[in-house]
Amino acid sequence: MKFVTLAVLLGVANGSSFHHRSLRSSSLFRLKEKSYTMLKLHPYYHSTQGIHDELVRLSQNCPGMKLETRSSTGDDGSSRDIDVVTIRNTNGTAVNRNFILFGEHARELISPESGLHFVKTLCGETGLTEKAKSVLQDNDFMIVVNGNPASRQKVEQGDFCLRVNPNGVDLNRNWDEKWEATAELDAVDTNPGPKAFSEPETKIPRPRQRLQANKFPDDPQWHQGHVHAVGLRHVASCAAKPATDDGHPQET
Repeated sequence: MKFVTLAVLLGVANGSSFHHRSLRSSSLFRLKEKSYTMLKLHPYYHSTQGIHDELVRLSQNCPGMKLETRSSTGDDGSSRDIDVVTIRNTNGTAVNRNFILFGEHARELISPESGLHFVKTLCGETGLTEKAKSVLQDNDFMIVVNGNPASRQKVEQGDFCLRVNPNGVDLNRNWDEKWEATAELDAVDTNPGPKAFSEPETKIPRPRQRLQANKFPDDPQWHQGHVHAVGLRHVASCAAKPATDDGHPQET
């Protein structure tokens, strides 16, 4: 499977597709009533709009941060808008350029949360301000915090098992690194798309990612040319379970 753990960003590897497939088939977990929205059940998560609003706020107060909303059209004619963040130290000289992508799988709600926290860290809004300053002395970052916003919005409204983009494509498998024409596991959850880079979500970061990203770990499990931060999948994301007594989400 084409997933890795980016521990420093709190992203951890995926669970079983079979588990979520069986949940999806149960009528119990297909409830779409208004009361079963993400923000109603788990208000500690940001909505897609909330993530965007936080990035706008940060871009207005964070030196060296630039926020762009990029539009792209897929091979099928569908269009999508995705926020792309760049952060650099205007007084430093970048030796390394790093591209980091969060939120490819819509139901993995914590991945964009980790990306947003990372941006806040680089902007000096967490307890790691001094370390962030040190990192930015010789590192530039391009960050996609929410890589599948259209499907995440559907998750927020109660489609808690949705993993793929609106075209039914697993974005994690739509890159050209070892692209395969057939689904690796469940055809619903791991559809690679008709060809590599067929989707608007993967086309958006592609050009600069290829030209600018020149520093990545040597681990062969990492994709060539881009870094994944795959989020912890909560039971709540798919099963709409309540939080624990202390207010935190239940975890798989």
